[in-house]
Amino acid sequence: MFPRLIFIFTLIAINSCSSVHYYAQAIGGHTKLLLQREAVEKALADGDIDAETTDKLRLTQSILAFANKSGLRTGDAYTTYVETGESYVVWNVFAAPEFSLSLKQFCFPIVGCTSYKGFFKKSAAEQAAAKLSSEGLDVFVGGVAAYSTLGWFSDPILDSFLVRSDSQLAALIFHELAHRQLYVKGDSQFNESFATAIERFLLQQWLVKERRLPELAAFEAAIKRQHQMLQLVTEVKKELDVVYSQDVAVETRRQAKQNLFIAFRERYQVMQEDWQGNEDYRGWVMSELNNAKLGTLTTYNNWVASFNALLARENGDIRAFIASAKDLVRLDRDQRDQRLAALAE
Repeated sequence: MFPRLIFIFTLIAINSCSSVHYYAQAIGGHTKLLLQREAVEKALADGDIDAETTDKLRLTQSILAFANKSGLRTGDAYTTYVETGESYVVWNVFAAPEFSLSLKQFCFPIVGCTSYKGFFKKSAAEQAAAKLSSEGLDVFVGGVAAYSTLGWFSDPILDSFLVRSDSQLAALIFHELAHRQLYVKGDSQFNESFATAIERFLLQQWLVKERRLPELAAFEAAIKRQHQMLQLVTEVKKELDVVYSQDVAVETRRQAKQNLFIAFRERYQVMQEDWQGNEDYRGWVMSELNNAKLGTLTTYNNWVASFNALLARENGDIRAFIASAKDLVRLDRDQRDQRLAALAE
């Protein structure tokens, strides 16, 4: 086992014996990936991979070079490759009270509190979700194709990355690299919104540089659809807050909650009619809805407009933007949120 992993596991065992099983699966899952790594250059030179994978791997290295030139510290991230044979590498579990939109926080040594718990096996995630559900919480389980170790380790490229379109692959790499630049313990909304802002900005720059104008147009249209979707979700969440604050019988609130979810689906379908056949979010909306699921959108997008404004203030200079974001981190949570809110305005 790698020295850092030994240190982390020891710290975990000292701090929370009851959580050792969870951390063991996380460390074990990541260690397994690290042990399977192969240098991208070697994988390409050996010629044992198919032409499509070869092209995608070469593209990742070009994307890395662009990210580095744009101001992100890439280090040795994504210079190795692992073939997992899986669509998702981690399954995240989100939870929220039945009558609240605030996501449950899970707290850990070193990284602080997050709004989810990650598992390397879907069955383990489902087991954890079932336990949380038995406690009366709304639960959502979502698969993710990538994660960041925040610069602690050399993150590999996974085959789960490579099934994406070129622009989606670039966006994923930019997002995960952003997490290596800055991470705030206990503030998932800050971390994910920061990474999403960098992801979108650099993707747009990359598409322009590569003269991928049809993909750029598709990206800009997708951002408009996402903005509409987030507006709709914000409206529904406000309506849910009103229901949850009412002093009425539990069953009355429960039924009102379900009625709002039904109305949400209907409003989404009306909105989608103007999307020229695009079905973004349809599967997400039409499957089971609950507070935890709605909360995931807030986690990734709550402060994106604020960070966009900060990027504009720094004239698109990524290094200056990161420095300004680090200035925000020096504030306490309330002050930081106030400053971010002011930026959005």
